Amino acid sequence: MSATLVWVALLSVVAFRQATFWSDSLTLFRRAVAVTEGNRLAHLNLAEALSDRGDRSALEHYRAAIAINPDWPDAYAGLGETLRQFGQSQEAVSVLEQALELAPDDPKIRFSLARSLSAAGRQDESLVHLEQVLEQDPEFAGAHQGLGVLLEQRGETARALEHYRRALALDPSRTELHARIDRLRAALSAAGADPSRVD
Repeated sequence: MSATLVWVALLSVVAFRQATFWSDSLTLFRRAVAVTEGNRLAHLNLAEALSDRGDRSALEHYRAAIAINPDWPDAYAGLGETLRQFGQSQEAVSVLEQALELAPDDPKIRFSLARSLSAAGRQDESLVHLEQVLEQDPEFAGAHQGLGVLLEQRGETARALEHYRRALALDPSRTELHARIDRLRAALSAAGADPSRVD
């Protein structure tokens, strides 16, 4: 009986020590990078966790994942999106173009590229990519919203309204769209158009 208690106590100490290592995902991923060599997934997971926290060191771990596997579109996509978030939109475009070469049928990568193009002031190219996203996935709410924004900026009110409505129908949590829809409906009404006829 006392041997069992000793064994349980020993296992408790080991479990406690391991729990300190794995207290959160960031610690887990840092540990995985530290104890394994050439682990692209560990670098990618750590990069994503750091990026979620707004930590610029995420960039080095995305680049490490790419160095380990230069043909991995997920690593390029993560790096590109993080670069855009840090205001490096031109570099993000370049990286996301590489990701798209590796995965041309991935609408999420194309959407990230469209966002980076828009952030870089290349709205016409962004619009083309958003339309392609919707060809690949007609129910991509973010692409409908992004296309609505670009169309609104171009003065294409009816088409913008159509995409805002579609985005909201696909994702009702996009509550900020209510104000945009109301504003465009009012603009169409003032111009003599019937906003209810816009599909």
